[in-house]
Amino acid sequence: MAKKIQPNKIDNETIVNDTLELLWKNQEIVESIYAGYADEILKKEKDYKEKASKFIVRGAISKYSSISLIKNGLYDLRFAGQSIGTVKLVKKKNDEYEPRLSISTKQSKQALLLGYEKSVPFDNADWYDKRCKNFRSEFSKMKTNKDLPIHTKEHRIENFLLDCFSEESSHNKLLPYIQPVRLGGQYFQFTTPLKGSKHIPTLSVGARMSQKSGIKTYYATGGGIDILARNTKNPANWRYAIIELKDENKNFESQATVMAQALIYASFMAFLFRSKSGEKWWNIFRNKDNNASVPEHIDLDVVTLMPSGDSYEGVLDPIETDKLFSELHLNTTLHLYTLYYKTDAQGNPCAIDEKSTFHKSLFSK
Repeated sequence: MAKKIQPNKIDNETIVNDTLELLWKNQEIVESIYAGYADEILKKEKDYKEKASKFIVRGAISKYSSISLIKNGLYDLRFAGQSIGTVKLVKKKNDEYEPRLSISTKQSKQALLLGYEKSVPFDNADWYDKRCKNFRSEFSKMKTNKDLPIHTKEHRIENFLLDCFSEESSHNKLLPYIQPVRLGGQYFQFTTPLKGSKHIPTLSVGARMSQKSGIKTYYATGGGIDILARNTKNPANWRYAIIELKDENKNFESQATVMAQALIYASFMAFLFRSKSGEKWWNIFRNKDNNASVPEHIDLDVVTLMPSGDSYEGVLDPIETDKLFSELHLNTTLHLYTLYYKTDAQGNPCAIDEKSTFHKSLFSK
């Protein structure tokens, strides 16, 4: 059982050990969930990517996916990290596909708050009709900034940083060697089967019973990894990076407490890559056409991403999973780092603080 921890007395190894023990005790359920997800993605991802090329978004509008969106052939449109519309592709008589835009009541209210005064809900409208053109035109002109009336400000920062990290050229790039992992070619938050916001790992899954077969299946309802990325500084030995983002740096939620949450998710990723569907997930996240085997030894970067500040900073020693909990045979090293950003007058990240250990690692020889 995980021990209760105080904000400034977080034991990283205890967090990892308790998370791995929890996953080990629920291994069959968790593996079945993610094996099913992997098969669903592999079956539909190629078609999903191709259909996404049928419609273009401009400005600060982004396309987002998720496991369920890929399953249902839908694309979430976001501005400043807020969902403002849903696109699906409809097959025409000539076997071509055309995009249709729907805006729910909730999305319409969000668009109004963001400043689109003509926002109204509608369903299944042609991408090129007047309402959709006006919608796209208005949002393509808008700029993301700290004054937007957004409930979850972290989503805005996350969306902004994903765009920064996605730049192909390293010239003036906010953070070199880092590329976000995409799902179905789009930004996404990877849902885990764990809750970690209280810094104590707990299992979070739901169950449904099929009325036809009477078979119970499970699904993940836990927290999402904010940014899953690839660190390609060393192309021959690149790493996945699990990045936990916060839009504030305060003592009540210090770097140490944010790292605890990141470690819960990173421990799950180590578990996932060694699971029965591990090689499938390794290659889904590689975003490459060719497949590769999961390395004998896995190195994962675990990064807290926050504004510059003076909150309590925890221990950053690397963690060897099998020295803590050997039953799962993960053979994984977790490399812990800090990443602090500075903001401009609009509240947008504009530079990396030099004290960031992750930034230093990317520039070290």
